[in-house]
Amino acid sequence: MKETRESSQSKFQPNTADWKKIVAKYEKPSTPKAAWQGFHAAVEIVHTGRLAVNDINDDAAPAATVLNLRAGLSQSIGAWRLDELLRIDNATDRRYAGSVIVNDANKRYFEPALPRTAMLMLTGQYQWR
Repeated sequence: MKETRESSQSKFQPNTADWKKIVAKYEKPSTPKAAWQGFHAAVEIVHTGRLAVNDINDDAAPAATVLNLRAGLSQSIGAWRLDELLRIDNATDRRYAGSVIVNDANKRYFEPALPRTAMLMLTGQYQWR
């Protein structure tokens, strides 16, 4: 009996309906931003989808949305250029899983994200003439 090319290829096709999700791969990351020059500001909305933590997909970190804010100012005074930046991450102080330990034997998969954090950055640059 002679096999056709189609029938021999179909024997090796995997059944994708039985496949699990890839472990520790975010489903829907997104970060919309808006910024302006001179005085610049941005609102970041960072969404991460449900995140599987083991090969059998029996547990997962839930989806989370976090709000980050930043504002800054740039100015020139003589030969000096000064930049100020204020950034607030996790502005709503949301508690969520910031990272996961994939396939942990003790089932301690989740690590908490940082609480609200603020950063103030000041930089100065002198232009030699």
